[in-house]
Amino acid sequence: MFITLIKLDGNIGPSYSRDKRKKAMDSIILIFPPQFEPFQPYLSLPVLTAILKSRGYSVDVYDFNIDYFNWVFSPNYIEQSLRNFDKKENGRDKFIIERGKYALLHLSEAIQVLKTQKAFVNLPKYKWAMNVLRTALEVVSERFKPSKIDFYEARCGSTNFNSFRIYNAINNSHLNLFEEFIEDFVIPIFQKNAPDFIGFSLVIHDQLAFTLTLCREIRRHFPKIHLCAGGPLVSRLGQEMAVSRHISQFFDSFVIGNGEETICELVDALETGTDPTKIHGVLVPGRQDKFKSRLSENSLSTILPDFSCLPLEKYFSPYLVLPYLTSHGCYWRKCTFCCHRYPYGKYREKPIEIVVNQLAKLSEDYKTKYFSFSDEGIPPKRMRDLALEIINRNLNIKWFTFARMEKAFKEPDFCNLIYHAGCRTLMFGLESAIQRVLDLMEKGTEVANVPKILSACKKASISVRLDAMIGFPTESEEESDYTLKFIRRHRDLIDTPFSIIPLSIFELQRDSPIMKNPGKYGVYPKEPLRGDLDYQFRYDIQNGMDYSKKVKAYKKYISILNSEFNGPSICPENKTHAFIMKCLHDERLISADSFSKIKEKLNGYVPVLYQGIQCRPPNTCNGNVHRYFLFNLLNGMEVEINSLCKKVIDLIKNCYTLKEMLACFEREHGFLSNNFKASFWAFLKFLFQNDFIYFVHSILRQKEDSFFDNQEFLISTKEITSCKKEGYMSREFETGGPNDKSNFGKIS
Repeated sequence: MFITLIKLDGNIGPSYSRDKRKKAMDSIILIFPPQFEPFQPYLSLPVLTAILKSRGYSVDVYDFNIDYFNWVFSPNYIEQSLRNFDKKENGRDKFIIERGKYALLHLSEAIQVLKTQKAFVNLPKYKWAMNVLRTALEVVSERFKPSKIDFYEARCGSTNFNSFRIYNAINNSHLNLFEEFIEDFVIPIFQKNAPDFIGFSLVIHDQLAFTLTLCREIRRHFPKIHLCAGGPLVSRLGQEMAVSRHISQFFDSFVIGNGEETICELVDALETGTDPTKIHGVLVPGRQDKFKSRLSENSLSTILPDFSCLPLEKYFSPYLVLPYLTSHGCYWRKCTFCCHRYPYGKYREKPIEIVVNQLAKLSEDYKTKYFSFSDEGIPPKRMRDLALEIINRNLNIKWFTFARMEKAFKEPDFCNLIYHAGCRTLMFGLESAIQRVLDLMEKGTEVANVPKILSACKKASISVRLDAMIGFPTESEEESDYTLKFIRRHRDLIDTPFSIIPLSIFELQRDSPIMKNPGKYGVYPKEPLRGDLDYQFRYDIQNGMDYSKKVKAYKKYISILNSEFNGPSICPENKTHAFIMKCLHDERLISADSFSKIKEKLNGYVPVLYQGIQCRPPNTCNGNVHRYFLFNLLNGMEVEINSLCKKVIDLIKNCYTLKEMLACFEREHGFLSNNFKASFWAFLKFLFQNDFIYFVHSILRQKEDSFFDNQEFLISTKEITSCKKEGYMSREFETGGPNDKSNFGKIS
């Protein structure tokens, strides 16, 4: 976001009236560029719009991120992308074409599933819809490869971190994902009403390629428009952008740091003809020597965000989830690996009474009860005060937020209180289960409190996101393994519906305390990792795991967690949908039984193949066929199976219950050994976790095509991860050969 602070009374900048200025700023446009998750609006534009409108400016707002996704998911565009493949090139292209054609036929239906309340609670259909849309984006990526677009990443060319390569990519039509969209959708908007000022809110690197492409076209068609960029990304990389000719040529100014007040002063200066370099927080390319940092204010804006400027019906969610900020900055500010707090200045809070008043107003105005708090973390005392005020006001809202694992959360009464006030998910940074490592991180948390915190959250029905880090400087392999063992040992406390454990590998970030004092941690920084726009650095270490060991551990831990924990098979990948499903689950509108619970009720459930699953024999074979290929058109997985696995697939097609399937094998093979049963369940679990099958209650047994019309489903809702697609999710069940009829062989 450009900014986050203004005076508490909402007054910003000079107090003179606009009619005394030399040059009227008749039209301001604010843009949120792709690519960013398209499941809920981002907060920056509604805040900036409210502030500028309060100053009397005319503001138009465009969330081109959500517009882009809706444009990409048009049948015409996907069909055009499919036509770019050479069908004779190789088998991979043929498979992608086949998958793309399936996605093309179901695009509209898939979008409606994500946006329709009744269809969204049908978990198999939700998962199917996400995979349809992901397949469509994969088709687009293949057309422009090595460029890539999905719900969580976009790049033109091979990188988002090197200004020279980004510049070359956006000027290559074979690599530029956004050129057609800008020409067909964006430029006509400006032709109808060319503004005087355009501000871009940049949060992540993935938004750079679109922004630079659009700026290039604006320079070509509308050279007099003032182009400004701000937001967290610019606050961290503004100096680098200003000195890079591949980027600076497209901008007239950058807003660095908290910018709600800065952008108003900048617009005022442009109207009055004042030199913008005199404004603290404004960086003008070519005049970097004039830049002055803006001091952090003591108070946080109390202005109500204006979401009416956004096309709220376009976001890919059945319920509107609004972002909201109760405070800005991090109240802890000590974690030695973290630099996320850098763009936000010092910690500031809104008064609780104002927070609850605004939440009530937003809930009423936009007919929603769902909120995502964008705070870096809410202190327990403040969270208690917030919960009490929500309860006293009888405000019916649901929310989730980041939090630190402080002692207050181990108290069941506290967790029950915040749940009663609408808290449904807490996102914690566990990072490590080794106290020595946590102390070196200066996390300020105690490992001994973690099980109690998790227990209190579980009892209160609060789901958790438990982030863990691999390879912090000086951490040994044994210490890293202990964190995994700690998580596995407390699985019963962690593995609740819609709880997840994201893993990450330590990154050396510019502006982090470690970077400022690397010798203390035995770290030797080198050059930026991926280019001049990267704030992650290469480094050598004196003690601890080298990079190859970290990657190996990461893959190992991902495989174990996905195999042993139910969360990855239930919880959607994006926070917005996971939060909505958690709320609906608590209202008993969604079932989320794990595979182990389904396994306990043999006669209660029927496994069903997803639409888009195909089982084929090899193209060439001699005599009897003992090996088959199982294809998933939606996630791209190709699995080689033996004849016993093929038998399971046939029984699934014929709507057998789990108990009936085992009885069938018993009739054919006699007594079933424990190894046989273990292989049977392992194969079914593999199919379940990798989106080949879902389960329905046996009372709903009917033809496969009509299962999607029912609402009582139990299904994995974890999107396919890159780990699975890269091949290190392969599972081995038994060691028998392809002709061995006593076991299920090996899945490859």
